[in-house]
Amino acid sequence: MKLLFTTAFLAIASATSSRGGGNDTECKEDHVSNPLHGRAPEAAVETDVPRSHSVLTGDADTSTLLLHDAVTGDADHASQAACIRGYFETRANAVNSLEAAALRIERASTGEVIYNHGADESFEIMSISKMFVGTVFNQLIDEGKVNYRDPMTDYLPDDIDTSNWCTSGDIKSVTLRDLLRHTSGFQNIWDSGPPKTEFLRDWETRGRDYAWTPREVLDYVPRLTNQCGSREGELEFSYADTNFLILGIIIEHITGNSLAREIRSRILERVGMPNTFMLYYETPSGTPVGTSCDSCPNTNIGDGRCNDNECNTAECNFDGGDCCDYSCDHVNSLYGCSGGDSKDVACKVKKPFTNEGDITTGWKSFAADWGGSGYVSTAEDLAKFIKTWYRAPGELFCPATSRCRMLSHEMEYWDPNEEDGYSMGMELVPYGDKFGYGHSGINNSFMFYVGPNGLIVTGTLNWYNGVKTDWTQHYLVKDMLSCIPTAGDDWLHDCPGEKGESRVSESPPLWNQQVFRYLLMQFLATLVFSSL
Repeated sequence: MKLLFTTAFLAIASATSSRGGGNDTECKEDHVSNPLHGRAPEAAVETDVPRSHSVLTGDADTSTLLLHDAVTGDADHASQAACIRGYFETRANAVNSLEAAALRIERASTGEVIYNHGADESFEIMSISKMFVGTVFNQLIDEGKVNYRDPMTDYLPDDIDTSNWCTSGDIKSVTLRDLLRHTSGFQNIWDSGPPKTEFLRDWETRGRDYAWTPREVLDYVPRLTNQCGSREGELEFSYADTNFLILGIIIEHITGNSLAREIRSRILERVGMPNTFMLYYETPSGTPVGTSCDSCPNTNIGDGRCNDNECNTAECNFDGGDCCDYSCDHVNSLYGCSGGDSKDVACKVKKPFTNEGDITTGWKSFAADWGGSGYVSTAEDLAKFIKTWYRAPGELFCPATSRCRMLSHEMEYWDPNEEDGYSMGMELVPYGDKFGYGHSGINNSFMFYVGPNGLIVTGTLNWYNGVKTDWTQHYLVKDMLSCIPTAGDDWLHDCPGEKGESRVSESPPLWNQQVFRYLLMQFLATLVFSSL
């Protein structure tokens, strides 16, 4: 009998450790795996995708329209591209201008670019940034550094007092998972009401040139209307950038590094995204900059004039963005560095990011949304990221199948009425008979991998005109996708049950299988060792 129990125990232990364990020989790092830290759902079919970055490269042609009939011999490609161009140019010119917009559509399996307009132009990606934060959290789960079922308060710095954060409910009922899928009950810091949140009122009063820090914004959380946790046992989805502000602070606390540094080392450098960076916190090449500093008086930061050397440092964000990246010609003198002839007399301005062509807002005040929408990128870089996430997850996750956690029933919130969902910084969006994985931004930016065709759609209209107008990108993407007949079978086959046309599933959450194995293993272990 002892031998039977021991054999069963070892067999189950072996099966459990072989599914999503941290010792995958293909992993680049030896990540720690623990059943209580959300092991990845087991793979039904392992994808056969090259791990080389060559899988990510596409056509770098900057021309507006690429007619593929010459390449593929398929004349339909030309008509599809023309159809896409019609929808895109009409919509872009109607809301803003074609020059301010960008679009890239690629066939993922071949790297063929169907349409390309301004794909190398920089723009603020706004809430697409949330998928970077969600991806980092999935990596931290793999490494055993967080348990997504834990109260989020377990991972906050000790000097943050959360005792007065909840208008109702218990702060301890808010888990990391709640933050990641917007079921925490926290009010959005940007809620325009009526009434507007106190943060939004102050944000508008201080103006576009005030550079906020994450801790300054966090101080407003107790002044929000926060209904913490579930209400009457039911999950309630409420999209709030507040959640990702808190997640960013947690990432910094756990890792000991800045959020920008973690996203750069864990995502941007692995994928190869040279034109993506956190606006106002780092230069495009990744050099950290600050939004304030101890050595420079606050009255000098962001006043539009280049001040002396103690302000003119990277740590001081080159005098809050007013200064050049070297000393002014006349130290201790004040010169206007942001327009007119004076900038030529004083010093040549080289800010961390220049708003060339007005393709971004140029508002320093958006530094406030740091973890929720703090990044600048291009359509090309975003295409690389979502393609890596979908087709070469081993570049981001260890094991590669832990990507499936981001789509599991355990992590997502699914709205059966709207037939869309949200999970770990990712929007799950139907487009008629196609289905997209990715995220959008309030300025009508978008990044989606679309099945079953295997299309990568990235870009921006660079326009927002009030509540609900951010959905303009959704209808544009849907219209453009209608130009391409639905075909193929490019779904996430390595994630069980993850097929776009059957997203609403009655199957039990995938993590139940893992927890069951873990508990059974513990039970058998108790029997074995108690009988010895």
